[in-house]
Parts: sequence; structure tokens; C-alpha cells
Amino acid sequence: MPKPLPAVLALLACATAAFAWRVEQPAEKPAASQPAAAAKVEKLDWLAGDWRSVEPGSDTGEFWLPPKGGAMFGVSRTYRADKLTDFEFLRISENPESGLVYYAQPRGRAATPFKLKELGDRKVVFANAENDFPNTITYWIDGDSLLHGRIDGKMDGRDRSMEWIWKRAAN
Repeated sequence: MPKPLPAVLALLACATAAFAWRVEQPAEKPAASQPAAAAKVEKLDWLAGDWRSVEPGSDTGEFWLPPKGGAMFGVSRTYRADKLTDFEFLRISENPESGLVYYAQPRGRAATPFKLKELGDRKVVFANAENDFPNTITYWIDGDSLLHGRIDGKMDGRDRSMEWIWKRAAN
């Protein structure tokens, strides 16, 4: 009858070699942001709320519902002299293949998708290189009361950007 010790030692040697190979591999750097396909809309709960910037003659803002069921819905609106001058329907939803996708519908037109590019604790960037303008949409929050929104891209062959800063509206 063969002794089991050589077989156990061989198995142990293989396991040790495999473990040593795994340990010697360079460690991957921790990701600064979550991979797109794994991102969940709940990570954007800080975006929910009524955000406004009221200045003489102008009232702009965005209103975002809290994340639920894999999606967030929002609306952007601009008033000048108490007249609606611009609006946009907004949606962020989870897509199994591409992760979070931001859909913008300016003035209710067909939705334009922007895929998640970066997701941090209190910052998110979406991008669509094929769109005329903007190519990127970025949101970030300072503290609990200031929300920044920025769009970037090329317009007429030149780099352009627009930025808004909104305060959380009192309930």
C-alpha cells in the first residue's frame, strides 16, 4: 500500500508555490474611483435634493429625487424675470454593461447618454466624446450646502465650459 505522505507533500508544495507566485505579483493600486460596471446609483445619494442659485433677475437650479430602483430622476430649470427660459429632464440609471449612465434631455428633446467616467465619494463625472457639446458633465459637492455642476467640451472648435454653483434650498 502506497504511503500518502509523498502525495500530501507534493500537494502542499504546489499550493505553496501558487501562493508564493500570487504574493510576488505587484499589488494593484487601489482605485481612486469605483469601476463603472460595479457602480450603483445609491453612491450618488448626496446629489438628491433641491439646489438653487437665485440672483437678481435669474433663478436657476436642479431638483433630484433620491436614488431608488437603480435610478435617479432630476429636472433643471432656469427662470429670467419670472419666465421659464430653459429646462432639462435628467436621469441617472444603472446599466449592467456600462455601469451608471446619465441621460440629458434639454428642452425635452431625445435623451443623450453620458457614461460614467469617474465616481468618488462626493464627485461624479460622465462623458460622451461623440456629443457635440458638452462632452463631459461633472457634479461635486462642497460640504452639505454647495453643489457644483460643470459641463465641458468643444464648441465651434474651441474649448468651452460652463459652471453653476447651487445652494441646497431650505425645505
